[in-house]
Amino acid sequence: MSLPINDELKNSKKTFIGILIGTVFITALAGCASGDFRSIPVTLLWALACFATGTCLGFLFGIPKVLQQDSEGSDNSGPNKLGKSSKAYRQLVNTNLIEISDWLTKIIVGLGLINFGKIPSIVLGVATIFAQAITGGDPSKGVISVAVAVIVSYTATGLLFGYLITRLYLASAFHKADSSQFSAIDAARAAGGAVESLQDAVAAQTVRLNSLTKEISSAKQVPAERGNTENLSKEVVAPSLAHEHEDSLSALARMYNQFSAPTREARVIGRNDISAKMGALINTEPSLREWIFNSAMSLGDDGLIVGLATAINSEPQKGDNHRLAKLAKFVKYKHGQYKVSTAIGRLFDSGIATEQDVGCFLEALSSYYKDSDASLRRRIAYTIAQISKAVGENPNVTAFRHRFGE
Repeated sequence: MSLPINDELKNSKKTFIGILIGTVFITALAGCASGDFRSIPVTLLWALACFATGTCLGFLFGIPKVLQQDSEGSDNSGPNKLGKSSKAYRQLVNTNLIEISDWLTKIIVGLGLINFGKIPSIVLGVATIFAQAITGGDPSKGVISVAVAVIVSYTATGLLFGYLITRLYLASAFHKADSSQFSAIDAARAAGGAVESLQDAVAAQTVRLNSLTKEISSAKQVPAERGNTENLSKEVVAPSLAHEHEDSLSALARMYNQFSAPTREARVIGRNDISAKMGALINTEPSLREWIFNSAMSLGDDGLIVGLATAINSEPQKGDNHRLAKLAKFVKYKHGQYKVSTAIGRLFDSGIATEQDVGCFLEALSSYYKDSDASLRRRIAYTIAQISKAVGENPNVTAFRHRFGE
């Protein structure tokens, strides 16, 4: 568990101050060993060079890896725009430095192991050059030993310092920067999901409005007979209408399941039209929700489930979360899976679905994702963002994202 960034900064400052004090102390010792305090600047430069070298190595070893997936079909083509293949803009973390770090650390470790026996002679050779710079001539063994101590201690200290600063401070800073970027992406996806839900709802409401307009026009054309409505009780009218709607819904569901067209775009448009009619019809009678749920549960009918999903997306009601959670797993067509995914996002946006519903809905979305196309993957990403926005941090959502790279 990393410390808060403020504490990390304080600790890194203390460490850096300690290293500076140690540097002054060692350079003073080097001056004493050489008998000439004019050598202190040279010692200081060598110490800083060794420390910087070690820090760079520690940084390379400490760079955190970033798990991400550049999903190929993350485009903007929804079910109403399948003919357009415009790609969605998506930022990914630049991992070039991470890849370079992997290469260099493997090369350094490999060469170090191969030439392990030569390391003492290499250090001694470098220390001799260092000692000559201090004394201005042939160095004594005491000066060479001081040079070796400076090189080894400052390179090792720099290595440890670079690794710890990268792990404790820079890793947290990288994470915060990336998280803010992904939060912005999540917010944009959630907004996109809400817009698609609204478009779907508008389509269903438009069908319902047109139907009401036709009924009003027909009523105006037929002369009203006095006492006609008084002779019909509500007990007679309601069952009659409900039964008529059930027959209509069954017919529309069969039409949806059997619908075919020469192109994918035409199939999507046709099924959108049928599902909008079913959604509008279901929302005219409250009892139809329970009837269509029971029928869909017994038959596993895609058409009926899509009709219910469209109705839920248009006018979500209490209990729809339980109905859709039980039906979602039966959907076979990608178009139906798209509609159900949209309805799931709508349920979380409206507050009807809660954190308790996350697990069962993610199970359905996972099954959709395995055989999904670009459009459905994008819709699922929108739905996941809507769920995150509604319930906040959730381990199930996090696990879903790690699994599918969303």
